[in-house]
Amino acid sequence: MFLEQLLEVLAGVLAALVTAERLGVATGSAVLRLRNLLALDGKPTVYDDIRLPAARFAGLTANELSERDTTLYGLMQQRFGITVVRIVEHLEAVAAPADVAALLGVTAGHPLLRIVRTGYSYGGEAADTRLRYVRTGARRYESVLGQR
Repeated sequence: MFLEQLLEVLAGVLAALVTAERLGVATGSAVLRLRNLLALDGKPTVYDDIRLPAARFAGLTANELSERDTTLYGLMQQRFGITVVRIVEHLEAVAAPADVAALLGVTAGHPLLRIVRTGYSYGGEAADTRLRYVRTGARRYESVLGQR
């Protein structure tokens, strides 16, 4: 069983160079920043720092995000007609930064899986990019991308 907790939604954040490149927008473009924590069996397990291009998701509110009954990609599809059809992930083992460690309930420097992920809609347009930290412990990370 997993529990999702939306920690923060920030509107009007300006895209830094790396975020802009991943989202295919100009540096300094407005993005929405979402901070999300997922718990599995009561233990904080996944921390996401997500960026969405604000122009593609105009009118999206913190209330919609916190009250949704679907995934973020499900909300994108239902509310904005944007379907994520491709995901690119880069994975590496890292030492937990202090702020992320505190959220995940581990000590700074604890080994985590860091995933840099960008989701693309039809036509190759980026729908989101995120920096995800996963406390794997006795778990494994499985990613199934695409249709069977």
